[in-house]
Amino acid sequence: NADLPWNSAVAAMLGWADGRGIGRTVAIIGPGNAASVRVAERVGFRSAGEVAYKDGKVLLFERIASS
Repeated sequence: NADLPWNSAVAAMLGWADGRGIGRTVAIIGPGNAASVRVAERVGFRSAGEVAYKDGKVLLFERIASS
């Protein structure tokens, strides 16, 4: 699966954030970027809707760290 290296990189970043007590992380993903949505969902992000960003709309995903 082509997303696998990204899974590891994102998981490492989230481990770093969790280790520093960062409770909430977000990701903005361009509409139609299915691969990034899959990676985000695999590492625990959930959709928080669509939001305006610059001159368009993006998908907003959020992850709340487990305590």
